Amino acid sequence: MPPTLQCPRCNQTVTIGAESAGMRVKCPHCEKLFLAPGFSASTNDDDDWLSLDTDGASVASSPTIASRDDPASDAPTLDDSQSFDSEELDDVEVVEDDEPNVDEPNVLAKFGDELSAFTSSIEPLPSATANSGNQLGDAGDSFDALPPFSDAETPAQATAAGKAPASNAAGKTPSLNESVDDDDEFKIPDLPLPVRVPLQETLPTADLADTPPAGRGQTDAGKPRQADAVEYESEYRVKCNICGSILYAKAAQAGKSIKCTDCHSPVKVPPPPRVKKKLTIDVENAKTFGFEDSAAHKKKRVDPYQKSAQDLLDEAERDEDKTPTTFQDPDIPSLREWATNVFGIFLDFGVIARWLCLSMMGAIPAAIVISIGHPLLVVGLMVWGVVFTALTVACGFAIMLSVANEHETVTDWPEADPTAWIDDLVVALSAVILAGVPILAITSLAFGPGLLSTAMTMFSIYLLFPFFVLSMMDMQSIFMPFSPEVARSVTRCQEAWGGLYFSAGLLFAVLFFFFVGLSSAAPVAAAVIAVFASVAVAFCYFSMIGRLAFAIGQSVNEPAKNKPDSAAETTAK
Repeated sequence: MPPTLQCPRCNQTVTIGAESAGMRVKCPHCEKLFLAPGFSASTNDDDDWLSLDTDGASVASSPTIASRDDPASDAPTLDDSQSFDSEELDDVEVVEDDEPNVDEPNVLAKFGDELSAFTSSIEPLPSATANSGNQLGDAGDSFDALPPFSDAETPAQATAAGKAPASNAAGKTPSLNESVDDDDEFKIPDLPLPVRVPLQETLPTADLADTPPAGRGQTDAGKPRQADAVEYESEYRVKCNICGSILYAKAAQAGKSIKCTDCHSPVKVPPPPRVKKKLTIDVENAKTFGFEDSAAHKKKRVDPYQKSAQDLLDEAERDEDKTPTTFQDPDIPSLREWATNVFGIFLDFGVIARWLCLSMMGAIPAAIVISIGHPLLVVGLMVWGVVFTALTVACGFAIMLSVANEHETVTDWPEADPTAWIDDLVVALSAVILAGVPILAITSLAFGPGLLSTAMTMFSIYLLFPFFVLSMMDMQSIFMPFSPEVARSVTRCQEAWGGLYFSAGLLFAVLFFFFVGLSSAAPVAAAVIAVFASVAVAFCYFSMIGRLAFAIGQSVNEPAKNKPDSAAETTAK
């Protein structure tokens, strides 16, 4: 990421490249020049000319300051055989002084500090008058590898010219023992002026692509390189420090104060933020990855206990062939289910035993009285009939409670508790009286006593008896023949009420026609059969009332389905 700094003139954010560090750049906002912090990567150092890692020929090829005594003898010259290309000469920048005639005092005055710092940091060289190779060898063997200070060309120049360097032409490295002249006097040339060596000569070839060329921080005209401009928002949001309101400011208002539209307090506009660059992804050239099945997955052992899909389908087809499809209309009740609900109580052995016992208790006295015909026996039969009716009603209430509580068998029989007979009988008689007496009185006054008033009374008992019995049992009092839950069940459990009236009406109709058929039979046999049939119909009737009570309890326990709709209708009204 390129470094970002702040212009010292306009305080704007400026982004510069890494190659512009240590150079003067131009601000894109105020058009002013300023020095970018950092160190330049150039090689224009004072001590680079004596670097032992570079070839000495490059140092020899640089211009030097001639001595006053012998201006032409010690200065290196270029032979006519050595040639330079124009491109190579353009890459090399020679530091020249403003004055054409350079003398030693001026040079020492200009570069005195550099020379003193350099000479103090190195060890003293051997004497220049030493003409013996042994003395030079004693001083140090490290100077044997130095090239001669001759008019040799640099390695880069030799490479550009298409020939090997002069130092390697003979296959060996010249030593300092070989003098420049014919004599054996060891001479050290004067210190050359600092030069900028091109990076192409000091860096490896592989790093040339990543290294910027010398002078990249300046343009061809000698002007500093302009930094990359940063895009800023032209309009952005500013938050008030007092009330926190969001204001909108423009980039031209940066550094100024604006008034808040809510609290009218001055708000200083900060510098505009940068424009966020969206990352674009080239979908067409993006790499795609695929997945292959692993070898472990291919070699997975099949579970012997796991059935295949084909086996399951075959098994389902076999089941469909075995069981024929039968469609049952939900609106048409099942005859088998209806018969089970009505006569299912007789599957209990206790119910059958009590039905037979009660029927015999009523049929035997009736047969005896009919066969003898004595008036006292008739009165006794009537008293026995009250006891018989109370016991039958008590057994019927026991059956009703068992069915309402969804018991499989009847366990709470009331034979051992005579008071329970009276309670159940009172409840039943109260319901009959409330259902039949008012209608009997009304029809007797309207039509007179007769068959019509009797039929209307029986029909009223048929309609109201279940309602009054369930209400009294719910309210636990015979003086409260009305229960809100039972009243609401008339609309909630319409199917249960309809099933009760249908089944009871069918049973009563069959019993009536059965009695009509017995009128032609013998009186004793007819009385016995009538008692057995009446007790069976009574048990079935009380079991149907118990099933209705079970349906009412289910409707009360579960929440109403249309409760939100009814509440909305009440609000609308």
